[in-house]
Amino acid sequence: IRVGNNNEILAANETAIREFGNKVKTNSEINDLIPKFRKIFVDQTDYKEILIGNNFFLVSVREIKKFEFTHVYFTNISKRKQYETEIKNNKESLRKLRMKIVHQKEEESKRIGKELHDIIGNNLTFLKKEFLAFSPLFKDDSKFSNVITHIENIQKDVKEISYKLKPRLLHEFGLESALNSLIASNNTSNKIQGSIYFEAECSKKINKEMEANIFRICIEAISNILRHSNANLYELQIFSVDNGFKLIISDDGNGFDVEKYFSSKNSSLGLLDIRENVESYNGTIIINSSNNGTLIIITFNKDI
Repeated sequence: IRVGNNNEILAANETAIREFGNKVKTNSEINDLIPKFRKIFVDQTDYKEILIGNNFFLVSVREIKKFEFTHVYFTNISKRKQYETEIKNNKESLRKLRMKIVHQKEEESKRIGKELHDIIGNNLTFLKKEFLAFSPLFKDDSKFSNVITHIENIQKDVKEISYKLKPRLLHEFGLESALNSLIASNNTSNKIQGSIYFEAECSKKINKEMEANIFRICIEAISNILRHSNANLYELQIFSVDNGFKLIISDDGNGFDVEKYFSSKNSSLGLLDIRENVESYNGTIIINSSNNGTLIIITFNKDI
C-alpha cells in the first residue's frame, strides 16, 4: 500500500484490495486500517505483528522521501500464528501432564516408603528379635553372628530407601532440614563431601509440592555425583532472585560431554529426569561441564 505524508492511501495493489477491500480504496486513511500508524512505525527498521480483522499480519514500512510517500508491506502470518498457538497449547498440555505424573510418582513414593518402613522394617525388627532369642545357643557361632549382621544391614538399607521415598524431615520440618540431613548422611558414608547454602528467604517462595520436587532433583543430582563424578567436593545453593529462586548444584569432578549425553539413546535417566522435573514446573536448566567439574543452574519462577 502506498501512503502519503498526510496518511492518505494513494494506491494499493490487487492483493491488498482483495485482502482489505474498501479500507484501502484511494483517499482512505491508513489509520482506518492500522490505528496510530505513524506512532507504531516511528522506526522503519521494525517489523510489527498486527491484528487486522481476524488475521495477523507482519507489517513493515519504507519511506520514499524523494516522492513524499511511504510503502507499507503486509505478510499474512495467520496460519503461522495458529501453528504457534497450537504448539504452545500442546506444550502446556504436556507440561500439565508431566506435573500430574510427577505428583503421582511423589504420592506413590510416599506410599511405598511408608510400607517399607511400617511392614518390611517392622518385620525385620521382629525377625532380628526372634533370632536374638536363640543367641545363647550360638554364642561362638560366626555364622549366627553373620546372619544378625546381615539383618542389621538390610534394616539400614530399608531405612535409607524408605527415607528417600518418604523423607519425614521434609514433610515435618521443610526442605532445608531435609537437605541438610541428606548431605550429612552421605558425608558419613562417602569420601565425596557435600555442603549446602540455603537462603532463609527461599522458604517463603517454595510451596510443599515444589519442596518435594526440588528434594527429588537434589537426590538424583547427588546420586549422579557420588556414582560418576570422581569429585572431592560438591555444593548445593538455593537462593532468591527477583522473579523466583535458583538451585545451583556444582562439583569438582571429571565432568562429561553434555551434548553427547542428551543426544545418546543409551543415556541413563538421571539428568533426563531432572530436566523433565524442572520443565514440568516451568523452570529452566543450564548444564555446563568440563574437566574441572559440572555446574547445573536451575531457575524457577515464583508464580508456579
